[in-house]
Amino acid sequence: MRSVSYLSQCVGDCRRWRSGLCILLFIGWMPALGVSPATGSSDVTYAPLPWVELGAGFWLSRGESAWQISFFELDDELGRLRGRSRLEWDSLDVFMLRVHGTLRVAPWMRVYASYGFGDVVGGRNTDTDWIGALDEPDNLQFRSVADTSGEVHMLDMRLAFRISEWINIGDGRGNWDIVFGYRQVEEDLRDRRGVMTVLDGERVRQPFPDLNSTYSFDWRSLLVGLEGEFELADRLRARGLVLILYGTQYRGEGFWNLRDDFRAEPPNFIHRASGGAGVELKLSVLYDITPNVFAEAGLWRFQMRNKDGTDRLFLADGEEATTSLDWVRTVRQGYFMSVGARF
Repeated sequence: MRSVSYLSQCVGDCRRWRSGLCILLFIGWMPALGVSPATGSSDVTYAPLPWVELGAGFWLSRGESAWQISFFELDDELGRLRGRSRLEWDSLDVFMLRVHGTLRVAPWMRVYASYGFGDVVGGRNTDTDWIGALDEPDNLQFRSVADTSGEVHMLDMRLAFRISEWINIGDGRGNWDIVFGYRQVEEDLRDRRGVMTVLDGERVRQPFPDLNSTYSFDWRSLLVGLEGEFELADRLRARGLVLILYGTQYRGEGFWNLRDDFRAEPPNFIHRASGGAGVELKLSVLYDITPNVFAEAGLWRFQMRNKDGTDRLFLADGEEATTSLDWVRTVRQGYFMSVGARF
């Protein structure tokens, strides 16, 4: 039931893109581009099927990432207590530079690869802990906030099989591909300038300027989906991509520099989880500047989630401990643009 609820949430989030897509299509139809609506007549110029496409551009996006662990601890007076710790990073703004290329190895098969990287700016971290007796609701005990910076790296590799070469879809209009692939996303975050806002359940304001903690997210997923492209007008096309991310392997590494109960060298804890899932939606319009040069602009969103993992701690006395990683999630969305050449 959790997976169904999560997929429903993803679909609901994607509906918010409708207004943005309408704006893009309106821009694409503007007379300033010198195009007119396609009517199915023979004077419509269709883009050639290239053997090679190369391009570069940017993705201006905002992301959020979070995880939660559960643990138990012993108190001399209260006995065995249950606790939760949740780390949330939001407003992770990234201007990502991207390069991408496509090789058509057969009329019905293409190989695609892309790589992007960018710096995280303006991020905010919230660290919250709840502790309570086993038979009572958890109580908020600690909360702190900090400024976040860092880097994001993203690698995609895909195979696309052109099913419209074999079967007639949409009365033969447009090109349709089944897509299989692999995705790796890394976020390396650094938290500084921390402020404690809740301590032992009481509101406070206690800065701890020596904070210099790090956490790295590493997501590796398999991909399957459908990509379509069809003509809107002379030299103007629409493209859409829907992907399911599955079999996601997650690894996270953290170093809390102000925790004297953890070992002094990084990492002092490692998170692992497998079998996660996610969805991706990408919508764009393309304009053929010349028969061999094109521009693309659109909207792009993806999100991933894993649950039921492990939290392996490395303690200052040389011992190790293991607790539960309840869940970990990430989402990133924004506007992208690129310019490419085909030959």
